[in-house]
Amino acid sequence: MKKESFNYPYIFDDDALISASGWLKILGANILAFILLSTSILQAIPIFGTPSLSHYYHPTFFEAIQIVSPGILFLVINFLGFYWGTNGNWRRLFRPLKGKAWLWIVLFIFLTWIVGSITGGLASHFFGSETNPQDVLSASHSGAWTAFWLVRLENVFQLLGEEFLALMPFLAFAQLGYHWGWSKKRALLFGLVVSSVIFGLYHISTYGYNVGYAILGLTFTRIAMTMAYMKTKSIWASYAVHFTFDFLSFLISFLLV
Repeated sequence: MKKESFNYPYIFDDDALISASGWLKILGANILAFILLSTSILQAIPIFGTPSLSHYYHPTFFEAIQIVSPGILFLVINFLGFYWGTNGNWRRLFRPLKGKAWLWIVLFIFLTWIVGSITGGLASHFFGSETNPQDVLSASHSGAWTAFWLVRLENVFQLLGEEFLALMPFLAFAQLGYHWGWSKKRALLFGLVVSSVIFGLYHISTYGYNVGYAILGLTFTRIAMTMAYMKTKSIWASYAVHFTFDFLSFLISFLLV
């Protein structure tokens, strides 16, 4: 691997190195956004209230806003924390995708699908089957496609926010390993593994607090997604892989339910 491949924005020897206080702001925003999205705290605010499942199929305009708004808030909080922690130097994370980057995205979509299928099957075998709440939508209902596309629209924002939950710990723990005197390669591996486990833990509430299922089912899938970022050094790459993987998974489930 070429030496320059170990040069990542915000860590190691980068001229935009994030300080310890900067990381506290960024990771603090990650945690705040996660708490707000995964608990009932926002339910007291009408615009963030969650309509009943039946209203997903024939939503009013306000109910459609309620479905989409939590994902937007989740992204905004994560981005603002990142903006604050980097002193406004946010663009380096959003490196434009050019040339071979698109090929890498396609390859990592296939890799993520293969890894996700294997580890998802193993997780179900060892820890029991769990269902993502978004999998309960059924194409057999009247208005089903309205519900499906509304949830996918919410995913456009939420999944980009989830990339912050994955990539910020990845970079932070890689920098921590480098601070401990490790090589860049070892530090990156450390960041990759720890951040992917954390990403799995973030989804415990999504999968009925089944810790084993969440860790085994998501950690290795997340590793494949983060590797797309590592190869391109752009959040757009891992986001594209993540969104495509989730879209296809939910589409198949939607058509089969």
